[in-house]
Amino acid sequence: MTDSILTLNSSSALLNALAGGQDGSAPMSKLTDPFTFRTKYNVLSTSKKIVKIDPRNQPTAAPFSKTVNFDILKNGLWEWAVIQVNLTLNADESVNNGSSFAARIFSELIISAHGSVIARLCPEAIHALIEHSPVNKSLQYKKMLNGNAPTLTAGAVTFYIPIMTFNFENTYNYMYLNALEDLQVQCTFNSRSNMGLTADTTACTVYLHCCYRNMTTPMLNAYKSFMFKENKKLQQLAYSFEQETPQALTAAVGGVVTTRKNILAEKVVAKTYFYFARTDGNFGPVANFKITSVTVNINGDEVFREVPIELLNYDNAILNDRIDLAVSQAGALTNDTEIGAATGTGAVYCINWALLNDNNSYTGGVAFKGNNSSITIVSAYTAFAGPLAATAFQLHMVHQYHRVVNVESNGRLSVFDAL
Repeated sequence: MTDSILTLNSSSALLNALAGGQDGSAPMSKLTDPFTFRTKYNVLSTSKKIVKIDPRNQPTAAPFSKTVNFDILKNGLWEWAVIQVNLTLNADESVNNGSSFAARIFSELIISAHGSVIARLCPEAIHALIEHSPVNKSLQYKKMLNGNAPTLTAGAVTFYIPIMTFNFENTYNYMYLNALEDLQVQCTFNSRSNMGLTADTTACTVYLHCCYRNMTTPMLNAYKSFMFKENKKLQQLAYSFEQETPQALTAAVGGVVTTRKNILAEKVVAKTYFYFARTDGNFGPVANFKITSVTVNINGDEVFREVPIELLNYDNAILNDRIDLAVSQAGALTNDTEIGAATGTGAVYCINWALLNDNNSYTGGVAFKGNNSSITIVSAYTAFAGPLAATAFQLHMVHQYHRVVNVESNGRLSVFDAL
């Protein structure tokens, strides 16, 4: 293979940051559950440059895509994959409206294996993954993320997007790499203007890292003997994000928003993130506005209901799982001090609407099975209030699925097509 192989020991700053710190106390992301890399075994990382872009030479209006194919290193265990973004600023850079540049580099990321899509990340999902990665805590990065500073300081900035983590039901059940031979990553970059950049930004280099546990031969043989007994199937969690088409909300009166989709998987762990956007493209929560109920139906049977749901304002951390999104308002708001300036931070509400509970590490919730499960989510909301009552808003829903995939005794993934 043509990729350069980097051997990183367990004290590596990158590994510690991604895996949860040296003491394992701070997980990489609320959206993933990585194994802590505090072990005597090294980790092999294959790195491949996806693309190096000079915004001065890129279109000002249309997104553009780059696709990378690379082989998976054999004789190891695939633990996680992460995208590294290196940004170099020639001079101080103003970002349009102070909104989140980090989430606007890509308009979409698509990860495929064996010709089947296993993860599709929209900008909001990318933003959530970046926000919850403790490696992204530099002041410069915070400026990029939260939009509270209108200018990025000249120099180099690096941040990471953990795109997927593979774990089995128990910590020792990792995927033997004979089950996966290739990976494709399609990066769709936003245009320079949509990124909010000017010609002062000279380069943006993106790398994909796939990290593996390099096992000794005796340990590997023991693993294979123990895990791949005849007729024994392993279960792999595959992370995927899908964004619903935004639903227009009626400002003056309350209403109901319904979304339906089919899930092809035996079991699914799922979350749905709700957030609001003005039709002019600016994020923004609305004072005194709330979703009054959320109901989830699977194959016609109600499995989840929550009523009421708290206000979606800045101070309301719902279920301890709020994700802060950058807010850009066209003008000052007089009735909400949290977003009263030109910029501020809004909240995204998250619900866990279907959780595995049959001998899995997840607690509570509902498990469902079936190769063609129909999911219906119904959300009811109140009328808008305050000076934005006449403003058109949209309700966005981003669904995160942890699909469970069977791994056959020969190490091959048997139901990739079912994703």
